[in-house]
Amino acid sequence: MKCIFNIFLASLAAIALAISPASKSHNYGLSPLEARSNATEEQADFRSLVDNITIFDVSHRYNESENRARSAAWENFTLPWKHDGDTALQTAETADDPKTWKAYIRIGGTRQHIGTLRKQRLWDSIHDCLKLLCDFDVGSKNPCYNTPAGDTFVLCKVPHHIVYSDKGKYAYNAYIEIMVRAAWYNPSYPGLAEALWSQIAGIYKTLSESDSNCYNTDFANSRSTTMCVVPQFALAAFPHHKKQPDGVVSISLTFNGNTDKGDASCNDQMKQKAVDFFNSNVRNDIAAAYQHHGDKIGDIGVDVACVTGDKSLEDCFGPKWSDCTARY
Repeated sequence: MKCIFNIFLASLAAIALAISPASKSHNYGLSPLEARSNATEEQADFRSLVDNITIFDVSHRYNESENRARSAAWENFTLPWKHDGDTALQTAETADDPKTWKAYIRIGGTRQHIGTLRKQRLWDSIHDCLKLLCDFDVGSKNPCYNTPAGDTFVLCKVPHHIVYSDKGKYAYNAYIEIMVRAAWYNPSYPGLAEALWSQIAGIYKTLSESDSNCYNTDFANSRSTTMCVVPQFALAAFPHHKKQPDGVVSISLTFNGNTDKGDASCNDQMKQKAVDFFNSNVRNDIAAAYQHHGDKIGDIGVDVACVTGDKSLEDCFGPKWSDCTARY
């Protein structure tokens, strides 16, 4: 009899859980700012997926009340950057001139070991991190949506068992951190954010497919293992003929150990790979975002710049990125 009663109670609990409206407002372990009760089912499903694959350890480095206080409408918001330092950003503001519609990409920084996290898996990790932290659809309370001041506010830890050589021995207890250093998206073009995330992730994907950024290591009792290095910083903005671009995202990718092998210097080959990825995978998405809004837009080009020297790296990929003079 007691057993039957316990089964009855368990059944009632299951039914209550199934019909409970609270089941749609589960916070998935995120901060109060991320756990929005009005999240769409699609967003909830995505966050559940991220939670289940457990590759993200999300930390927030911002003051929530300050972040909310900075919220403002796009037309009333003054961005912290000016186009005084980079002559490439001083073209005339002629939005209907198809020659001026260009994306701007910047690459630089020291080499960072990514182990065997390469190709599409690397793209997935970076893209999913940006979607998790900066999802445009969640609105003005999202830190990547309204915080162009770019304090070191959000990051993902990606403990993909990053393979490395520990005194010649196979080791995999390392990780990389992906930090959003600056981000802003004009809410009139929601598709633009997704396109810029794709471009940032694509920069790293294509580099991890290049022989010049990768090398083979022979571990004892193991087959030859291909590992890669990438630059620490990447930035994408569009369109850069405007004094206030409609979309900007800048990230850093940092290995938690020492990177003592491989070359990740920004060069012409690296720049061309960024251009090729943009033309094949991003250009049409950007055009669609503007056409959906009713804007006339012509051909879309892309400029890629390398940043060299340590002294300007923080400025070149932070909130005042356009004050930096980069090398084309």
